[in-house]
Amino acid sequence: MKKIKLFLIVLSLVLTLCGAAFPQKEKNLDKYKSRTLAGIPLINREATDKILREAKLEEKHDFISYDLLYSRVKVQFTGQPRAVSQSHQEMIKMWGKLQKVSKKMTSLYENEFLFREGDKEYWIPVQKKVEEVMLKEIKANDMITLFVVHVGGRKAEMAKDYDWLFLSTAFEK
Repeated sequence: MKKIKLFLIVLSLVLTLCGAAFPQKEKNLDKYKSRTLAGIPLINREATDKILREAKLEEKHDFISYDLLYSRVKVQFTGQPRAVSQSHQEMIKMWGKLQKVSKKMTSLYENEFLFREGDKEYWIPVQKKVEEVMLKEIKANDMITLFVVHVGGRKAEMAKDYDWLFLSTAFEK
């Protein structure tokens, strides 16, 4: 009986923590702060700048964000999809392991879409269910509010800066 109680407590905790990274209910969107995609990485600037200073140009480096930095951002939906890139898949997998997010949750991201913020473009993975609704409700060039979490970034070999990875959990027209 004690084992069952302990199991239920642990299961409840795990589901709560995993659910926090991937909110599905409208009320959970309140924790998302208005930000810009360009501004989100600046919050961790001290840590990432240190890594970049110490990194050799020919080396690859990953930065996994401990804080998800729940953010709501205004972006232009281009309508361009693609399968989640290999680099983004690797980052999601690594992030999932480090943050103890289940494979079931990380597997919700199969496709990513190209979004614009000002003159900068971002490929952002979108949850399957969010993608289905998004494709029905919005069209190319629509401005939307995208709800994202910050996974981290990857500095590729011979690159001088990071390619930042955000995951979309919801949107509003």
